Amino acid sequence: IVFFILTISNVVLSNFSCNTFCMNYTHLYLMLSFIKKLFGPSVDLAEKIKEGAIILDVRSAGEYASGHVKGSKNIPLGNISAKMETIKKWDKPIIACCASGMRSGSAVSVLKRNGIEAYNAGPWQKANKLANK
Repeated sequence: IVFFILTISNVVLSNFSCNTFCMNYTHLYLMLSFIKKLFGPSVDLAEKIKEGAIILDVRSAGEYASGHVKGSKNIPLGNISAKMETIKKWDKPIIACCASGMRSGSAVSVLKRNGIEAYNAGPWQKANKLANK
């Protein structure tokens, strides 16, 4: 990210001669392409939910009880591996959520390693907004 900001600053602060600008523009384009590949293609999670994706809340049962997405399923992160066969039987994409996005990110990694289409919605409040679009 710092390198990206420095690259943008360099483009803005350069003297904008054609050679400098064109070289910096090409460099910026390559950086943006790299970042896009790093984070993968963007996916419309609201559309995935409308198509039947399951929202999986990976917070503890207590956290889930204090507020959650209506219709979501709760499997705490520590139990994901033990429940893998159950999750596979759902045979639907999974949209994981938690309190901040950290645990759901970990859950998505585990699910993907097991051949499940999975996405990280981040905080459960964001998943709630997506589900109610």
